[in-house]
Amino acid sequence: MKKLLTIVLLLLSIVAKAQTIHIVVFCATNDRKHGSLTGVAYAAKNTKQYFENEFVPNVRRYTGSNVDAKYYYDANFNKSALENVVSSLSTSYNDVILFYYCGHGFNTTSSSRQYPKLSLGGMDDARSKWLDDVYSVLKQKNHRLLVTIAEACNRVYDVSNAKNGRGAFGPHPTYTPKAENYRALFNASGDYLCSSCKREQASYFENNWGYFTDCFISSFDLETSEMTS
Repeated sequence: MKKLLTIVLLLLSIVAKAQTIHIVVFCATNDRKHGSLTGVAYAAKNTKQYFENEFVPNVRRYTGSNVDAKYYYDANFNKSALENVVSSLSTSYNDVILFYYCGHGFNTTSSSRQYPKLSLGGMDDARSKWLDDVYSVLKQKNHRLLVTIAEACNRVYDVSNAKNGRGAFGPHPTYTPKAENYRALFNASGDYLCSSCKREQASYFENNWGYFTDCFISSFDLETSEMTS
Protein backbone atom coordinates (compact mmCIF):
# COMPACT_ATOMS: atom_id res chain seq x y z
CA MET A 1 0.00 0.00 0.00
CA LYS A 2 2.83 2.38 0.88
CA LYS A 3 4.59 1.59 -2.41
CA LEU A 4 1.37 2.22 -4.36
CA LEU A 5 0.90 5.56 -2.60
CA THR A 6 4.47 6.53 -3.49
CA ILE A 7 3.88 5.73 -7.16
CA VAL A 8 0.66 7.77 -7.20
CA LEU A 9 2.43 10.74 -5.61
CA LEU A 10 5.22 10.50 -8.18
CA LEU A 11 2.70 10.45 -11.03
CA LEU A 12 0.89 13.47 -9.58
CA SER A 13 4.22 15.26 -9.32
CA ILE A 14 4.95 14.57 -12.99
CA VAL A 15 1.52 15.83 -14.05
CA ALA A 16 1.91 18.98 -11.94
CA LYS A 17 5.16 19.76 -13.72
CA ALA A 18 3.91 18.86 -17.19
CA GLN A 19 4.56 21.38 -19.93
CA THR A 20 1.72 23.65 -20.99
CA ILE A 21 1.81 25.52 -24.28
CA HIS A 22 0.02 28.85 -23.93
CA ILE A 23 -1.16 30.32 -27.24
CA VAL A 24 -2.65 33.83 -27.36
CA VAL A 25 -3.96 35.04 -30.72
CA PHE A 26 -5.18 38.58 -31.46
CA CYS A 27 -6.79 39.16 -34.87
CA ALA A 28 -8.39 42.35 -36.22
CA THR A 29 -11.31 40.50 -37.81
CA ASN A 30 -13.67 43.49 -37.63
CA ASP A 31 -11.40 46.09 -39.23
CA ARG A 32 -13.50 48.34 -41.46
CA LYS A 33 -13.13 51.22 -43.88
CA HIS A 34 -16.19 53.17 -44.99
CA GLY A 35 -18.34 50.54 -43.31
CA SER A 36 -16.90 47.56 -45.17
CA LEU A 37 -14.46 44.92 -43.97
CA THR A 38 -10.91 45.55 -45.15
CA GLY A 39 -8.31 43.19 -46.59
CA VAL A 40 -6.68 43.20 -43.17
CA ALA A 41 -9.94 41.96 -41.63
CA TYR A 42 -10.22 39.05 -44.07
CA ALA A 43 -6.56 38.14 -43.53
CA ALA A 44 -7.14 38.30 -39.77
CA LYS A 45 -10.17 36.00 -40.09
CA ASN A 46 -8.12 33.45 -42.01
CA THR A 47 -5.27 33.74 -39.52
CA LYS A 48 -7.63 33.15 -36.61
CA GLN A 49 -9.21 30.14 -38.36
CA TYR A 50 -5.77 28.70 -39.13
CA PHE A 51 -4.72 28.82 -35.49
CA GLU A 52 -8.06 27.57 -34.22
CA ASN A 53 -8.66 24.80 -36.75
CA GLU A 54 -5.18 23.66 -37.73
CA PHE A 55 -2.23 25.01 -35.73
CA VAL A 56 -3.56 24.47 -32.20
CA PRO A 57 -5.15 21.03 -32.84
CA ASN A 58 -1.93 19.81 -34.47
CA VAL A 59 0.27 21.16 -31.67
CA ARG A 60 -1.98 19.46 -29.12
CA ARG A 61 -1.99 16.20 -31.06
CA TYR A 62 1.66 15.89 -32.03
CA THR A 63 3.41 17.32 -28.95
CA GLY A 64 1.25 15.48 -26.44
CA SER A 65 1.33 18.63 -24.31
CA ASN A 66 -1.49 20.49 -22.65
CA VAL A 67 -2.42 23.45 -24.85
CA ASP A 68 -4.18 26.50 -23.45
CA ALA A 69 -5.34 28.59 -26.43
CA LYS A 70 -7.03 31.97 -26.22
CA TYR A 71 -8.44 33.88 -29.21
CA TYR A 72 -9.32 37.57 -29.26
CA TYR A 73 -11.19 38.97 -32.24
CA ASP A 74 -14.27 41.03 -33.17
CA ALA A 75 -15.50 42.85 -30.04
CA ASN A 76 -12.82 41.24 -27.86
CA PHE A 77 -10.02 42.70 -29.98
CA ASN A 78 -9.08 45.65 -27.77
CA LYS A 79 -6.31 46.99 -25.56
CA SER A 80 -8.00 46.09 -22.30
CA ALA A 81 -8.34 42.44 -23.32
CA LEU A 82 -4.71 42.32 -24.44
CA GLU A 83 -3.37 43.81 -21.22
CA ASN A 84 -5.59 41.59 -19.10
CA VAL A 85 -4.60 38.31 -20.73
CA VAL A 86 -0.90 39.18 -20.83
CA SER A 87 -0.76 40.29 -17.19
CA SER A 88 -2.91 37.45 -15.83
CA LEU A 89 -1.32 34.58 -17.76
CA SER A 90 -0.37 31.91 -15.22
CA THR A 91 2.61 29.81 -16.24
CA SER A 92 5.25 27.48 -14.86
CA TYR A 93 8.99 27.20 -15.47
CA ASN A 94 8.71 24.56 -18.22
CA ASP A 95 5.92 26.22 -20.22
CA VAL A 96 5.87 27.62 -23.74
CA ILE A 97 4.25 30.97 -24.55
CA LEU A 98 3.28 31.95 -28.09
CA PHE A 99 1.71 35.37 -28.76
CA TYR A 100 0.52 36.06 -32.32
CA TYR A 101 -1.00 39.32 -33.58
CA CYS A 102 -2.50 40.05 -37.01
CA GLY A 103 -3.74 43.58 -37.61
CA HIS A 104 -2.71 47.19 -38.09
CA GLY A 105 0.49 48.59 -36.65
CA PHE A 106 2.44 51.82 -36.80
CA ASN A 107 5.31 53.78 -35.29
CA THR A 108 5.58 57.38 -34.15
CA THR A 109 7.83 60.37 -34.80
CA SER A 110 8.19 60.83 -31.04
CA SER A 111 9.65 57.34 -30.57
CA SER A 112 12.87 55.64 -31.58
CA ARG A 113 11.46 52.15 -31.03
CA GLN A 114 12.18 49.61 -33.74
CA TYR A 115 9.12 47.40 -33.16
CA PRO A 116 5.60 48.58 -34.05
CA LYS A 117 2.79 49.79 -31.89
CA LEU A 118 -0.22 47.49 -32.27
CA SER A 119 -3.47 49.21 -33.18
CA LEU A 120 -6.36 47.80 -31.18
CA GLY A 121 -9.02 50.07 -32.61
CA GLY A 122 -7.06 53.28 -33.08
CA MET A 123 -3.71 55.06 -32.92
CA ASP A 124 -4.17 56.88 -29.61
CA ASP A 125 -2.64 55.52 -26.39
CA ALA A 126 -6.01 54.23 -25.18
CA ARG A 127 -6.32 51.94 -28.21
CA SER A 128 -2.78 50.85 -29.00
CA LYS A 129 0.07 48.92 -27.38
CA TRP A 130 3.78 48.64 -28.18
CA LEU A 131 4.76 45.12 -29.27
CA ASP A 132 7.97 45.18 -27.26
CA ASP A 133 5.97 46.13 -24.13
CA VAL A 134 3.87 43.00 -24.62
CA TYR A 135 7.08 41.01 -24.99
CA SER A 136 8.57 42.56 -21.84
CA VAL A 137 5.57 41.57 -19.71
CA LEU A 138 5.51 38.02 -21.09
CA LYS A 139 9.24 37.69 -20.54
CA GLN A 140 8.70 38.15 -16.81
CA LYS A 141 6.45 35.09 -16.73
CA ASN A 142 7.78 31.66 -15.84
CA HIS A 143 8.58 29.90 -19.09
CA ARG A 144 11.11 27.89 -21.05
CA LEU A 145 10.26 29.21 -24.51
CA LEU A 146 8.67 32.55 -25.43
CA VAL A 147 7.76 33.54 -29.00
CA THR A 148 6.11 36.94 -29.58
CA ILE A 149 5.07 37.66 -33.18
CA ALA A 150 3.17 40.45 -34.91
CA GLU A 151 2.11 40.82 -38.52
CA ALA A 152 1.63 44.58 -38.59
CA CYS A 153 2.83 47.66 -40.42
CA ASN A 154 5.63 49.71 -38.89
CA ARG A 155 5.35 52.98 -40.80
CA VAL A 156 6.06 56.17 -38.87
CA TYR A 157 3.31 58.73 -38.32
CA ASP A 158 2.87 62.01 -36.53
CA VAL A 159 0.20 60.57 -34.26
CA SER A 160 -1.00 64.00 -33.13
CA ASN A 161 -2.30 64.53 -36.68
CA ALA A 162 -3.46 60.98 -37.36
CA LYS A 163 -7.12 60.19 -37.88
CA ASN A 164 -8.45 57.51 -35.56
CA GLY A 165 -11.12 55.90 -37.69
CA ARG A 166 -11.74 52.20 -37.98
CA GLY A 167 -9.37 51.59 -39.65
CA ALA A 168 -1.58 35.94 -54.91
CA PHE A 169 -1.01 33.02 -52.86
CA GLY A 170 -1.18 29.52 -54.25
CA PRO A 171 -2.22 26.52 -52.17
CA HIS A 172 0.24 25.29 -49.59
CA PRO A 173 1.99 21.99 -50.30
CA THR A 174 0.62 18.95 -48.51
CA TYR A 175 2.87 17.80 -45.67
CA THR A 176 2.70 14.81 -43.38
CA PRO A 177 3.11 16.00 -39.78
CA LYS A 178 5.84 14.30 -37.79
CA ALA A 179 5.36 14.17 -34.01
CA GLU A 180 9.11 14.01 -33.38
CA ASN A 181 9.60 17.32 -35.16
CA TYR A 182 6.73 18.96 -33.30
CA ARG A 183 8.21 17.87 -29.98
CA ALA A 184 11.70 19.04 -30.96
CA LEU A 185 10.35 22.46 -31.94
CA PHE A 186 8.33 22.99 -28.77
CA ASN A 187 11.04 21.55 -26.53
CA ALA A 188 13.36 24.39 -27.50
CA SER A 189 14.14 27.23 -25.11
CA GLY A 190 14.75 30.96 -25.43
CA ASP A 191 13.02 34.30 -25.85
CA TYR A 192 12.10 35.53 -29.33
CA LEU A 193 10.49 38.75 -30.55
CA CYS A 194 9.55 39.03 -34.22
CA SER A 195 7.70 41.56 -36.36
CA SER A 196 6.80 41.37 -40.03
CA CYS A 197 8.27 44.85 -40.60
CA LYS A 198 11.27 46.93 -39.73
CA ARG A 199 10.70 50.56 -38.80
CA GLU A 200 9.30 52.50 -41.81
CA GLN A 201 8.12 49.33 -43.57
CA ALA A 202 4.58 48.18 -44.36
CA SER A 203 2.97 44.74 -44.22
CA TYR A 204 1.11 43.51 -47.28
CA PHE A 205 -2.02 41.43 -47.67
CA GLU A 206 -3.36 39.71 -50.78
CA ASN A 207 -6.14 37.21 -51.50
CA ASN A 208 -7.27 37.39 -47.87
CA TRP A 209 -3.87 36.41 -46.44
CA GLY A 210 -0.96 38.37 -45.05
CA TYR A 211 2.37 37.67 -46.74
CA PHE A 212 4.06 37.16 -43.38
CA THR A 213 1.50 34.70 -42.04
CA ASP A 214 1.55 32.84 -45.34
CA CYS A 215 5.31 32.40 -44.99
CA PHE A 216 4.92 31.48 -41.31
CA ILE A 217 2.53 28.67 -42.22
CA SER A 218 4.79 27.36 -45.00
CA SER A 219 7.87 27.41 -42.76
CA PHE A 220 6.07 25.82 -39.80
CA ASP A 221 4.63 23.05 -41.98
CA LEU A 222 8.04 22.33 -43.45
CA GLU A 223 9.78 22.21 -40.07
CA THR A 224 7.21 19.85 -38.56
CA SER A 225 6.79 17.49 -41.50
CA GLU A 226 8.31 14.24 -42.67
CA MET A 227 10.33 16.28 -45.15
CA THR A 228 12.51 17.65 -42.35
CA SER A 229 15.39 15.50 -41.20
